[in-house]
Parts: sequence; structure tokens; C-alpha cells
Amino acid sequence: MPYKITVLGENRLNAMLSPMKTPRPPRWLHRLDADYHFRNLFLSYLGVHCYFVQAPGYTDWWQLFRGRDEESPVHYEFLFGRWEDRGRYNRQHMDRVRREGKTVVSQRMGFHDIFTPVMDGGKVWGILVAGAVYNHAPTYEDLSQQWKDVTGSHPVGYHADFARFARLCLRRPVLEGESFQAFVEVMELFAQWLTARGGEEKIGERLVKLRDQVFSKIIPHEFWMSWALGENPAAPTPWFGRSDAGRWEKSEIGIDRIPNTVLAVSLEDPPSVHADPVRGMLQGRDLHQECFRFAQELEHAAGGRFHAATAALLTAPKKGSNATQARLELRDLARRLQDHLTHRFRRPVRIGVGRAVPTGDSLRPSAEEAQAALQMALHFRKPLVFYGDPGVRAEEVNFAQVQSLSKRLESAVARRESGEAAAARDRYVRAAVLHFGENREGIRVHALTTLMNLVDSVGKLLPAAPDAVERLRVDWGDRMERAGSMAAIWDSFREGCEALGTLSLKPAEGGRRLRLEQALEDVRIRWAESVTAAQVARRWGFAPSDFSRLVKRVTGRSFPAYREALRIDHAKRLLKTSALPASQVAVECGFRTAAYFGRVFKRAVGVTPDRYRQAG
Repeated sequence: MPYKITVLGENRLNAMLSPMKTPRPPRWLHRLDADYHFRNLFLSYLGVHCYFVQAPGYTDWWQLFRGRDEESPVHYEFLFGRWEDRGRYNRQHMDRVRREGKTVVSQRMGFHDIFTPVMDGGKVWGILVAGAVYNHAPTYEDLSQQWKDVTGSHPVGYHADFARFARLCLRRPVLEGESFQAFVEVMELFAQWLTARGGEEKIGERLVKLRDQVFSKIIPHEFWMSWALGENPAAPTPWFGRSDAGRWEKSEIGIDRIPNTVLAVSLEDPPSVHADPVRGMLQGRDLHQECFRFAQELEHAAGGRFHAATAALLTAPKKGSNATQARLELRDLARRLQDHLTHRFRRPVRIGVGRAVPTGDSLRPSAEEAQAALQMALHFRKPLVFYGDPGVRAEEVNFAQVQSLSKRLESAVARRESGEAAAARDRYVRAAVLHFGENREGIRVHALTTLMNLVDSVGKLLPAAPDAVERLRVDWGDRMERAGSMAAIWDSFREGCEALGTLSLKPAEGGRRLRLEQALEDVRIRWAESVTAAQVARRWGFAPSDFSRLVKRVTGRSFPAYREALRIDHAKRLLKTSALPASQVAVECGFRTAAYFGRVFKRAVGVTPDRYRQAG
């Protein structure tokens, strides 16, 4: 494996460069050492494309480092016909570098780029170009504005191309203040190293210092977490052949023990995550980063990404701890992490803990158990679940058992046995989690099939309401298809079962309440559109006068006032998190004119939009 070769190569090189060795290592060895550290920084931390462009023609671009993804957000400019704008932007800044003979930092479409001269004999022979990076963590509004800059329009509703674009953007590094200046310094050291003017030993030493003191403290290592979790079962562990933490773990990863236990962490998904995968990506990004930061404060834990919507914390109890002491230590750690994340996100946090493996072994078994325990915590809404506790036993569940429990659930719903249906649902979820494990698509397909069969069962109980049943099928099927995480899939499944249960027990009352909830959710999603109460009422099978009365009863507001409140809430978010002028905020939030927006905003909030933004 290339990972293993790299680590051993660095250890051997460090030994060769040790001051204890005589005679002094040759210069080419110091150049090789610096080359290794440049590659380590770009491939393991920065993850951006870096090119050498020959001057003055700028026609030859030599790729020196490839980013984390073959595709880049910049490529969308070419896709949407903005390649000439990008070309002018590059030429303008490369011309400036040649005139001034120094590094230029610039910004385009929300990203920062670095242009650094490669000089020899007082002449600029070429330019290093690297980017694109953020100087702050992007919000949904930032991503939406970037998409508009590229395509000419904001994304509306679910947009697959926008979701793909956002996924690429969120893979960009976020470098603020000191870390961005460190990136500039790396580029200038690289330009110096390319011209072979000497000083390679000091360059290597400086790169190690920047890596250990700056980049590894704010950016999770690109592949260490997935490697440590055993995502590739054929690969040896990062600590292969060792039982104690080495230089790599201590200086870069920041742990003083080899981990032997995995904690899987997730937030409960809000309704918006089901409908908008980009918001789900942002939530996952924030969760991964917060777990990484939390672990940075500890000497015995490493945190970061587990799956798209799940984070992991890798740790090891103190040496010599017995089983009871180890469990208490893990429970204390989990509760501290929950307190930290609850304060940050203001949302319930669920944690699953796997069993410890022998020190030095692969963490894969513990990771799988932690994920299974997490799914139990999410489904039963428990803050913390240890694998092996009652109800989370280590057992094999085959597909036939999952299928049998699915049929029992359908039968309970058909008989209108609410208590039995809830128990059958819980047994089915538990069996599906144990059987499918991390196979998210397997779980999605089976749970969606079960839910559609439940819709059919309820449809037989309501022969006079085929339209309402078909609408249930479409709406809940769409939510299940869009769910971006295991937690979102099971939340959708559970809520769908509860809605169907209500409908089957009291068809008239339940159906009416369910349709009202779905109608209000429709309004919450389409708040920026010029839809009327009559249009929404017709879509969801209400008489317009009845619908307006029900909205007033449930929300405490008339339909226009309810929709206006949703728009004002979104306007407040845009004013706080974007640089859009108030007139543009008015357009984005569905108000007819900026003047009308100003009057409505002041009436609702008490101050003008500009004053609200200035208040911070």
C-alpha cells in the first residue's frame, strides 16, 4: 500500500538526516526530504490543485499536485460558458505577478487563489497557481450565491446539479488568518525549492513546523480517519506492528495512545434536511469539524468524518483500566462530547459506542458495532447506546428474518393495532440495522418497500379516498428517496409509519390532520413562490375557506401572515450571513419591491433591514 511505504520512507529518511549521522547528508537528500513534505501538505491536508505556468505565454500549465477530486468547482465555469472570464482573471493576476515580482492573492466567485512567482536571476520564469480555497466556512447562502455567479440563477427546490456543485465546494479547505498566511508561505517556499537556490534543509524543517503547528490543527488528515476505521479491510492499520503511538500519531494526529474503541456520533435530522440534501451536507460538514476540534483538545482521542452525516471519535481508555473503569471513562467522554455538540448545534445528539478491540488490531469491528449502536440510539431516541447492552446484542440476522418482521408490521397496521404496530416497527428497524449494517442503499430500498406496502394496507382501509392514499405514496416515497443519511432514512420511515397509523385508526380525522400537516410543509418549502391559500387548499383537497380557518387555528396566523413570517425569517438569515444588498434580499425572499420589504420587515422586527444587519 502507498500509505505504508510513505510512512516508512519518512521514518527512514529522518534517521538518515539525524544529526547523529556522519558524514553530513548530501544536498540531494535534503531536497528529497523537502519534496516529501511538500507532497504531504498538498495531498494530505490542503487537497487543492497546484500548477506551474510558464511565463510569459501562459499556454503551458503543468499540474504539480492534483486536488482531492479530479473535478473542481472551477470546472463549472467552463461548463456554463464562463471560460473566457476565467482566462482573463488568470492572465490579469499573472501579469501583475510578473510586474511586481511577488505573490498575489485574489478572489473569484467566493474562492481565494494564490499566484506566486518562480524567479531566477531576477527574472520571473513561471508562476505557481493554487486554489480554490475558502477563507471562512461557507453557508447555504454562500453556496447558493456561488451557484448563481456560475449559472446566472439561484437554485430553487431540489436541484441535482447544485447538490453536486455544493459537494465539491465543501471539499475545499477553509483557511482563515494564520492558516491562510501559512498557505502563502508554503507556496513561496515551493517556488524557492523549484529553483534549487539552496536552503533545502531549512525549507524541510519549516514545512514540518507548519504541518505540525498549523495545518494538522485545523484540517483533518485526508485519509487517516478512513484508514484507521478499516474502510479498506485489505489494508494494514496506520499503526501496523506497533502497540504504542509513534511520531506520526503524536505530532500530526495529536494522540498519545493507539485507539481501540470507536464512538459513532450523529445529530437528529430536522425536517429541512429531508427535503434539501445540500443542507444535510452542511450539517454533516459542521458535525465532522466540531468532532475534530473537540478531539484536538484531548491527547487520547481523534475525531472527524465517519460517513456523510455521521462523525467518529477514536479513543482508548487508560492502560490498566478494567472493563468497568473503561466503560465509565467512555461514558464520561461521550457525555462531554454531547454537551459540546448540543451547545454548538442546539439539537439532540446521539452516540453509539462499539466494543474495544485488542490494542494494535483493526478498528473495523468496533466501527461496525458503533454504527449499529448509533442506529438504535437514533431510532429509540436514546442519547447513548453501548453495543452489547440489552437490545443491542451481537447476533446474526438474516434477510428472511428482516422480511418476516416487515410482514408482521404490515399485518399489525392492517388490523389497526396501534400498540402492536409500534412494537413491530421497532423490532423491524432493529433487525434491519443488524442485517444491513452500513449498506445505506440496502436499508433505503427495504424500508421504502415496507413503507409502500403499508400505504397499500391503509389504502384498503380507505377505499373512498384513493387520491389521498396516492399522495401519501408520492410524498413519503420522495422523502425516503431524498434522505441523505441513515438517520434521515429511519426518521422518514418512523414518521411515515406514525402518519399511516393515525390515518388507519381514524380515517376521517387522521386524513384531514395529515393533509393539513403536509399542506403546511408545502408552504414552508415554497414560501418564496406567489402561491395563494386557494391554490394550496385545492392541491391538498380542502375547501379554501376551511383551509384558511384551519391554518389560523394551527399557526395562530392567517395564511398570508404565516407565509410572510416565513419570508421574514429567511430574510433575517440572509442579512446575517450574506453580503447581498437589502434590495436583493427582498427579491430572494419573494417581496414585490425593496420598499415594501423594508416596511414589512420593520413592522415585524422593529428595525429596518440595514439596521438589523448592522446590529450583527
